[in-house]
Amino acid sequence: MPAWRSNGGSSGFRRKGGPAEDADEDEDELLEWDLPNTRDTVLWLIDAGTKMHETMIPLNSEEKNSKQVSLLHKALQAAYSFQRSKLVNSPADHCGILLFNTKETKVQNAGKNVAYPNSITVQNISQVSVPPISDLKDDLQDSLDNGPSYFQTKYAPNDKQSRIHHALGNAEAMLFNTGKAGAKRIFFVTCEDDPMGDKKGKTEQHRLALEKVKSMTRKGIEFEPFLISTDEKEFDTAHFYGDLFCAYADDDENFGSGSLTNEDGDSAGSYLRRPWNATTKFDHLEGDVGARETPKRVIFSIPLFIGSQLTMGIKGYCTVIKATKGLPVRVKAMDREDEDDPIVYKEVVTETALTCVDTGKELDKDRDVDIAFNFGSENNMRSKVRFSPGEMRKLRSFGQLPSIRIIGFKPRSELHFYENVKHAYFIYPSDAQWQNSQRAFGALLESMASKDKIAIAIFAPRTFVIPCFAALIPQREERGSEGQTEPPGMYVVPLPYADDIREAPAKHRDNQMQANDEQIESAGAIVKAFTRNAAFNPDFFPNPSLNHHYKVLLAVAFNDETPDHVEDKTIPNYNLIKKRAGHLIESWNDLVDHDKRVIHAPKPASSTAGTKRSAPEFSHEDEPELKKFHQDGNVSKYTVAKLKSICEYYRLPKDGVKADLTKRVEEYMAKADVKKEE
Repeated sequence: MPAWRSNGGSSGFRRKGGPAEDADEDEDELLEWDLPNTRDTVLWLIDAGTKMHETMIPLNSEEKNSKQVSLLHKALQAAYSFQRSKLVNSPADHCGILLFNTKETKVQNAGKNVAYPNSITVQNISQVSVPPISDLKDDLQDSLDNGPSYFQTKYAPNDKQSRIHHALGNAEAMLFNTGKAGAKRIFFVTCEDDPMGDKKGKTEQHRLALEKVKSMTRKGIEFEPFLISTDEKEFDTAHFYGDLFCAYADDDENFGSGSLTNEDGDSAGSYLRRPWNATTKFDHLEGDVGARETPKRVIFSIPLFIGSQLTMGIKGYCTVIKATKGLPVRVKAMDREDEDDPIVYKEVVTETALTCVDTGKELDKDRDVDIAFNFGSENNMRSKVRFSPGEMRKLRSFGQLPSIRIIGFKPRSELHFYENVKHAYFIYPSDAQWQNSQRAFGALLESMASKDKIAIAIFAPRTFVIPCFAALIPQREERGSEGQTEPPGMYVVPLPYADDIREAPAKHRDNQMQANDEQIESAGAIVKAFTRNAAFNPDFFPNPSLNHHYKVLLAVAFNDETPDHVEDKTIPNYNLIKKRAGHLIESWNDLVDHDKRVIHAPKPASSTAGTKRSAPEFSHEDEPELKKFHQDGNVSKYTVAKLKSICEYYRLPKDGVKADLTKRVEEYMAKADVKKEE
């Protein structure tokens, strides 16, 4: 779901001029809605002082005897991993890296703003791409080969501590030099919890830094602190950075949330307590690159009508989209005279043309081609009814313009589960075309939610799309300790027509045996053994095919070793199933198999000469034999029918010749062995 935010209030909005709880319900103040940003711009602002160079930590905390690297190396490694994952997750986002506390100064002036000293731009802010990430990867490899002296020479630390507000000023200039569109974030990395120490003017430097953070926050810049603790020294936020980033010790109960206020008492921005421990946050950045985040795009922007007098502007988003590998492009290798890059690839464009089968003349698809429907059994031109493309578009839309037109309201209890036949959309108000849409939408949302009502509407998201009935389900904003968990808005659930609903076949509906109480209790015991208290979270189960695809792409792009093993977290843990409920499943099977109704049930008619023999069945009792065959390399001794039965049992594809089936079963058994060892 998009992380849309609003500024308080149970319905997802607040009134200007005071807290939501003190607002008069009849006041006519404008409701505020925070709209989402579509592009993410991240600048890594990393301390390159002496401590960051000299403090050593293991490269991989999970490995014994892991190589020691400097904290600066670890921070740049995290920035590399972050950008590498962005290539898959959000390739349209922008990233950059800026070091402060350096002896040299290599920062470009942004317009009239003169750059502050003691900062080096490692990467200018630009759209994530392979070349700059490859350069950073080469630097990290050189650091591993040559030790911490490599970065100490390339990014020599300054003898004196740089002023924090100067570093923030350079970061601000870099961010706004890239444009105003999209969300802007600064990842601030340091291990020095008291940069000014006992020096004179520490209070003044802290005040200047705090004012700079307030100013940048008001301009829409968000901060993500990565404050590094080590085994020798815990990072103490109370010295300097606690007020800057609202990052306080986890055991300090006096700080749950806070706000930055200026001298006049105006709020510069409200904050919840931020997680700041860099150790866990670095590990998170090293996470699974296959967990692709689909970009949040507006798929329709249409009016919402209530009667003939009220119109609101809304934007619609998809809540569920099937993730795909994307469409590859066809390229042709062309020779080039450049010795460093002798081959260049150019994209091949595909063009399609319609041609008359009788004359060979090329046809214009809009002017010369009609659409015909056949009526009757004869296949000739007289039995076809023709329509022009324009007529077909009008027929499809029934004269309905793209819109949502509310025709009434119903209790929420009257919406049935089986009526949810398509993925829902999520709508959000917009004042772009119709002023005060946010205010009216907020009032409608709160009224529907408080009365537990849904709206029934005619829904046409785009031009020339067949309109349908839809249910509008209100959703209030939900907030937790980390901020917003659910955005305010409405779900648009397309409803089925009468033709879309199917009844179960009569032979299955009328001839089903009813389970007795003992069988129901036995099945309930199995369900109870596998019941989890936590809700299902699809984030734990990345698509194994997509995951492997993106890992291979990244490996090829960065000249890494191509991964052979496909990590599939969707494979059931059969050992755990057998341990938890093996005896329960056997007991349930016995009850069903020994049911007198099953024993005395009429057997199906005997097979005729033309009927194929049923394939030999494979069950859990045959698994030990299969494991032995796999260990001895004798899986190929199974018949094709048996191999297909094994594939059906493990839900593997059953197509192909015997060699394909054998290979498929062997690969599956090998994966199962690896998972068991882990």
